[in-house]
Amino acid sequence: MRKAESSLAYIVAGALGGLPFLAAAWLTLLGGSWMGLSGQALLHSYGIAIAGFMAGTLWGGTFSPPRFQDALLGMLAALALTLVVWMPMPQAYLTLVVLLATLWAYDLLRFYRYGLPRWYTGLRCSLSTVAIAALLAGFFLA
Repeated sequence: MRKAESSLAYIVAGALGGLPFLAAAWLTLLGGSWMGLSGQALLHSYGIAIAGFMAGTLWGGTFSPPRFQDALLGMLAALALTLVVWMPMPQAYLTLVVLLATLWAYDLLRFYRYGLPRWYTGLRCSLSTVAIAALLAGFFLA
């Protein structure tokens, strides 16, 4: 697969990953449910899953000593997520917003420090904005 095709595949997969945030926020707004789960429960669960995934991406480059801080931040974010599971929805939403924003800011720092691909930072900014906006909508509708 060529480089352009590879980055397009990541962009499409990333965009599809943002759809559950939009759908859950919409269900929260309408007071609807899907498969017996309220929009709030879906938003909460998917927010935890994605924050955990984003924390896990920091482990990818940790096999060299200068990147130990990546692993440390990923581990701290994952530990914080264990508390989010039991928090009331409003506090959980705000905690997820802070975690996702912190991981996003750190990825931007990594872009300048390690030279991450430009398409990744564009995708990361777009998807983080969608995720944080959906979680804030959930917070205000909770």
